[in-house]
Amino acid sequence: MKVSLQRMMIGCGYGAVAYLVIIALNIQPTHPTMRNVVSVLIMSALIGLLTDLFELDRLSYLVALGLHLLGTFGLTIGTIWVNHRYDLV
Repeated sequence: MKVSLQRMMIGCGYGAVAYLVIIALNIQPTHPTMRNVVSVLIMSALIGLLTDLFELDRLSYLVALGLHLLGTFGLTIGTIWVNHRYDLV
């Protein structure tokens, strides 16, 4: 549990830095809202939690990687949907 929480916090850090870079480069066409910030942090925490897949002995590395990529894709699409960013999908 403690390790999973650490991974979620690390994921939040990566997500926050990535989002700040997106804002700094003017990639996001609108000003950030509270919904944008919170959804990016939740998405990043869940992606960090997906790294637990690599610790499962039952899964090979390639299967864990594939599941991680699919999960990341799904979370990203969900975050875009939550933020009403249909023009990016």
